[in-house]
Amino acid sequence: MLTGEALGVALERVTRRWFLDHYPQGPSDPEKALLSDAWVEVLFSCPAAFDRNLDPWLEKVFLLWREHWLPDVIATFEDGVAEYDVEELYADFAAQLDRFQVLSRIAHLEAGLNLPSV
Repeated sequence: MLTGEALGVALERVTRRWFLDHYPQGPSDPEKALLSDAWVEVLFSCPAAFDRNLDPWLEKVFLLWREHWLPDVIATFEDGVAEYDVEELYADFAAQLDRFQVLSRIAHLEAGLNLPSV
């Protein structure tokens, strides 16, 4: 079974490859989609992936990869546009994950609990 670290390495590899293929000239919109496609391939290459949905463990690892690994990856790009593009592509991709949507809803509800009374 693929470990979280091995998954992180694979995600880093495809992200770096995409960057090298498309910068400094910058990717077209269809070429931007190739990064999300590469992430999907990595995630669905895991035995824990189901035919149509990702296992919750994979979603958690992908979200944690952003928090703990991706910043170091994009820092090596030394290209602000590339860094922005990858962050934006990640955000769009992550927003589609069930776990991200649940965590966003929880954060929204918790913020509402902390509002002062009117």
